[in-house]
This record gives sequence, structure tokens and C-alpha cells, in this order.
Amino acid sequence: MKRICKKSATIRVKLGRNSIKTINLVEGKPVVESKLKEMSARQIEEYTVEVEELDLSFLTPEDKRFYNKNKTHPDMNWALDMVYSDGTVTS
Repeated sequence: MKRICKKSATIRVKLGRNSIKTINLVEGKPVVESKLKEMSARQIEEYTVEVEELDLSFLTPEDKRFYNKNKTHPDMNWALDMVYSDGTVTS
């Protein structure tokens, strides 16, 4: 699972006796695995949120570019459901 930053913050992590590492988090940006390994569980829960990664292997390269450009549009999930669904109707 991928984690995205909930709010912008600067975190200082003490690595050793005389070394401190600064981690800069930007709201809405993904947090890389190396930063997550240095953060505590409390910091991860406080500053990040887990998001589900979509399997976009069924899209053409052109469709993937369009998705990446417009993924924040409110109707994008509905459009993906329409393209990916098998045609069955559930109620």
C-alpha cells in the first residue's frame, strides 16, 4: 500500500548520539518507503494516510496519461468503474 502525506510538516529524527535527520513532508505528496522506515508508528499515523493503489494495467498508454492528468476529478473513479466493469448490474 502507498501512503500520502495528510499535512505538511518538518520532522527531525534522532539517528544516533550526535546525528539528526530532517524529513520534509508535503501535503498531498506520496511518502517514499525510506522516509517511512525512519519515522515512528505514531508519526506515520499522524502525518500520513494509506491509499489503495489501482491496477491500471488494462489501460492503454494514452489512457494512463489521461488518468494521471485528471485523477483528482471527482468522476474519475466512476469512469474507471465503467471501463473496467464486466457489464453486470448490481443493486
